[in-house]
Parts: sequence; C-alpha cells; structure tokens
Amino acid sequence: MPNERRTTDRRRRVLYTHQADASAATASSRSARDKLREARQPAKAYGARVQRRLQGRWFSLVPIKRRTLCIVATAIATMSLLMTYAHYASVTWPSLAYHPEIARPLRLDRPDSFGRWYIAILLAASSGVALLTYQLRRYRNDDYRGHYRLWRLIIVVLLLTSVNSLVSAVDWGGALLDAVFGKRVAFSGYDWLRIVLG
Repeated sequence: MPNERRTTDRRRRVLYTHQADASAATASSRSARDKLREARQPAKAYGARVQRRLQGRWFSLVPIKRRTLCIVATAIATMSLLMTYAHYASVTWPSLAYHPEIARPLRLDRPDSFGRWYIAILLAASSGVALLTYQLRRYRNDDYRGHYRLWRLIIVVLLLTSVNSLVSAVDWGGALLDAVFGKRVAFSGYDWLRIVLG
C-alpha cells in the first residue's frame, strides 16, 4: 500500500471519528449550546400566550399594516368631512334649509342625525379596538409597572361616551338626581356634574 493512500485513509478516519464525537453530544452540552443560541436572538416583546390571542378572528379586523391603517384613516376622515359638508349645506343652502324633513338628518347638532349615529359607531368601534389592544398588552414582557391597566379605563370611557352621544346621559343623570333629591337648587338640571366634580 503506498504511503500516500495510508495518509489519506488516516485523515478520513480522523475526520469521521471527530464528526461522530460532535454528533453524539450529551444533553447538557446541547442545552448549553441552545442557551448560547438564544442569547444571540433578540428579546421577544410579547409572551408565548399572545400567539393564541392573535389566532382569533377578531384580531384580523384591527389594521396593523401601514397601508391598511392609512386606508382606514382616510375612510374615517373622508366620512367626517362628508358629514361636516352635509351639515354646512343643510344650514346654508336654501333648498335644503327650507325643507326641514330633508335637512334634519344631515345636521350634526340634532340627536336624530346621521352624524350622531356615526359618532356612536366610531366610539363603539374604538372601544372594541381598545379591548383587543388590552388583551394583547397584558402579555407584554417588559411592562413591569402594569401600564396595560390604562386600557381598561379607556374601554369604559369610550363605551360611556358612545352611549352619551346618543342618549345624553349627563342630562339624564341630572334628571335622576332631581327626582331623587326633590329638585333642590344645588343639584338642579345638568349642572350636577360640575358640582360633583368641583
């Protein structure tokens, strides 16, 4: 057997045994290697439980991508401008102003108008988006102070504002106080909220 071939066979055997030793690593060396690999990865912002929430169908309604967010913002702004223009036309345009049956739904200051309905829908949808955001923010890994609890207050305020935009809950609360306290001067009318908060 020539000397060159013996050297090549020896090199091949050394490489095979070295590869076999590397593949037969123990569990502790594998876990140490995995820890080093995790250290190179960036820290995850959310916990693993948030993935279950994201699989729900309601979360696909929330615009996340920039293009979708721009489309939604443009649609909301366009609808708001259209409502404002309709209100302006119903007040200043004589052919609409002299027909109150046609102009009434277009006026934003009326409780039975399209504008009030639109405001109530926007506020209710905003409270739904705040609820979805709250459900995701609960699982944020770096929120040590619990800032996600602010979303609970936002949800309640948006829901109450949505109801108030349709039924005027402040005036209703004042009427309830008038009925309970017997129309005392201090609590009369809608000034009760200013007295309670002041």
